Amino acid sequence: MLLQEFTLYADDFCEDSIYHVFLETAEALRWVARGSLCPTPPLQRSDSESRSRNEGDWPTTSWRRQPKGRTSGVTLGSKRNNMTEKEISITFLPDRKYFFELRRPWKLATFSVGMLWLLYGALCYDLCDWDIGISLIMGGVTYVLAPWSVATIYNAIRFRPQAWPLRIVAAIVPAMFAVDWVYWLYHSAVGNQMLRWENFKVSMALYLICGIVWCYRGSLTDLMQEFRAKQ
Repeated sequence: MLLQEFTLYADDFCEDSIYHVFLETAEALRWVARGSLCPTPPLQRSDSESRSRNEGDWPTTSWRRQPKGRTSGVTLGSKRNNMTEKEISITFLPDRKYFFELRRPWKLATFSVGMLWLLYGALCYDLCDWDIGISLIMGGVTYVLAPWSVATIYNAIRFRPQAWPLRIVAAIVPAMFAVDWVYWLYHSAVGNQMLRWENFKVSMALYLICGIVWCYRGSLTDLMQEFRAKQ
């Protein structure tokens, strides 16, 4: 049954692939000409509409194959894909919703696991620049700022709002504060020996990874539903 469904899908794809490429390209150019930052999600086409090209009618909506028995991706996650420039400018700075997301149980659980590892390393690895104080400070600052930095960089590159390069610079500033400036201030005050370059490489990588993990707005159930809807 699975092989038969795959064969039918492959035949349909081979027949319409070139047509769909031209169709999607024309639709993208139309949105660019209108100056839209993010087009609305394409509508699902019926079989009669998909065959309209044989009758000489150029379709006005894009084609997308919708698997049977699955929820459309338009119903889940369309808010994130349809953000206007005004909405992006409003969500540039952290708001109440952002801080509410930091209270998600799965985010607090993953943060606790990471903090336990930092404290274990501070007690057991015997490194000159790794103690309990810097672990608590850098870990806490990363949890609060990393999701905002990653989301701001992503939205700036994807939607290209006004002055988007400045937004990227603004997102890098808290990253530098969390991975290097706090490190330098703390160890300068305490008097510990510093390995700034080595710390910067490792901490920046961890900062970005944590930001990617925690920047999702929603529960784990929401994430799984959106993932399945896009399959």
